[in-house]
Amino acid sequence: AFTHDACLLRWRRIQMLQGKHSAAMHCGICGQKYAASLELPQRPVGAMIKEFAQVFSETILGLTIFFLSSPPLAISSPTAVLAALIFGFPILVAGCVRGMIMGMAVFAFVVFYLYINGIKLSVLGEPGRYQLGLTSFGAPVDGLRRGMLLVSIGAHGPFERTVLYVIEHSDEGTLAVILNKPVRKKEEGGGGTCTFSHRSGGPLQRGVHCIHNIDGIAGSERLLQGQQVFLNRNFAAADIKGAQKDGASMVIIKGIASWGHHQLEGEVRRGAWGWIEPAQVRPEDVLEMDDAVL
Repeated sequence: AFTHDACLLRWRRIQMLQGKHSAAMHCGICGQKYAASLELPQRPVGAMIKEFAQVFSETILGLTIFFLSSPPLAISSPTAVLAALIFGFPILVAGCVRGMIMGMAVFAFVVFYLYINGIKLSVLGEPGRYQLGLTSFGAPVDGLRRGMLLVSIGAHGPFERTVLYVIEHSDEGTLAVILNKPVRKKEEGGGGTCTFSHRSGGPLQRGVHCIHNIDGIAGSERLLQGQQVFLNRNFAAADIKGAQKDGASMVIIKGIASWGHHQLEGEVRRGAWGWIEPAQVRPEDVLEMDDAVL
């Protein structure tokens, strides 16, 4: 049997992320140490400065949006205390102008410390429901692309034990829907011709998506090459009323999951996610109608 060098290197990095250092460094068959290094190539200083400047500006913009859009009473105590420590205390000690300069210097140091650890301060949520949080980010990961399945192996919160279908992935961010969170029991349409399953697609309540096997519905995108599995974004029930047929299945997904610039890459490198490449995804992986199997 033969193994691609790139595939072996990727597997070794996953072992390292999961804490399996011996498996990452030594062959499991002969016991010899691998000759190829796992270390990533050093990035040019100029590229790191440019990326940090982008992270810093995004942080400033995000905090501005957060404070301007949040009523004073809605800003949490830890956030208010942090802002007071970084800016309020220096202003009291050194005066307005010098205090602001000192505060910005401290703030820049905090952002830089988070940056070198692959973390940044982000504004999470959606308009009217913003909150501050820490998110991961990292260098691009080979294999991440549109059409893959994300499998939670270390993710927590709303993503614990989830499987997601990725509908968009680029350098700017990722959009995906959770496939295995039913919110309503499976039901059948009129005359038992069409089976429906209602799912929660993610923490952001941004539109409704529908995965189905009905050909001919306007606005449908084929998900799997050569397979009758489709996705409709901004789903409306009126779109499918005249298209139902015997044996049809529809997964109606409310909500979506979203990652920002290189955020998913950071979470993958920290061991939160595994993935299945698009070519390996089967129709039953995205259109499973038995809630007990999910």
